[in-house]
Amino acid sequence: MVGNNWENMAKKVKKVKLTDTLKEKIRVEYVQGAELSAGERTLPTLDALITKYRVAKTTLYRASATDGWKAQRERFQYEYMARLDEERTNNLVEESKKLDNTSINLAKLLMATVGQQIRKNSQDMMGGLDGLNASQILSLSNAALSAQRLAKM
Repeated sequence: MVGNNWENMAKKVKKVKLTDTLKEKIRVEYVQGAELSAGERTLPTLDALITKYRVAKTTLYRASATDGWKAQRERFQYEYMARLDEERTNNLVEESKKLDNTSINLAKLLMATVGQQIRKNSQDMMGGLDGLNASQILSLSNAALSAQRLAKM
């Protein structure tokens, strides 16, 4: 045996009484964990909480088992992940709406440009100037079709 009884007793950590308030604080930390700065969540073990709060191991394990902390933790995790999935889905929907609006605006601009070129071509031809050749008209036609497809996305 190393040391005498007094030295061994001095090495023991005094345990804190598990009051209802402390038990609830530990339960919440065990079930919900703590959110880190990066938005991640860390879930401490019962042993880590026993060390942190200096409570008796047997007492905390018994309280955890009696009150169903593990099931509460699993339910919280399930609901938390569902909430995160819903937020991600909502963000994707909003981004999709922005992309659709941008695509429609680009399609409108493209159609307006094609329209301007066709009007200019008509005016040039009425004024006795050469009009667009067949490949240029085909290019404008393809641009108009692309704009139409883009707007329908």
